[in-house]
Amino acid sequence: MEYLAGSLVTLLCVVIVNRLLNKTVSKKPIKINVTQSSLYRLMSDLAFDEMEKANKPTQSSDYAKKNSIRVMFIKDKAYWIKDNQLYTADVVDGEVDKFTTREVDTMTMNEVELENTMFIVEKLTEEL
Repeated sequence: MEYLAGSLVTLLCVVIVNRLLNKTVSKKPIKINVTQSSLYRLMSDLAFDEMEKANKPTQSSDYAKKNSIRVMFIKDKAYWIKDNQLYTADVVDGEVDKFTTREVDTMTMNEVELENTMFIVEKLTEEL
């Protein structure tokens, strides 16, 4: 019985407050200024916040960087750096053939191969 009385008192208070607020609040429609510049101002703050969040290092991004290896695929070869050594392997049916893994020997390369290797190393070591 006491729950019913409490519920009725609460319902009565809500109805009274609703009627008081309806009388004080005007029913005029609000005109919203929609221009290209106002939308740009509105969205620029949001975009800037998202860019800051995207560039902020987190524990999970640090963990992923530490425990993952970047691989570059060129034609039918895959290249990656592990323990400061450049490795290559053949790609068969879109997958790296682990049995053909070998270190890249830069001492016996000619100038064109050396430039290609330098490009690969630059791309593999650059920050995202």
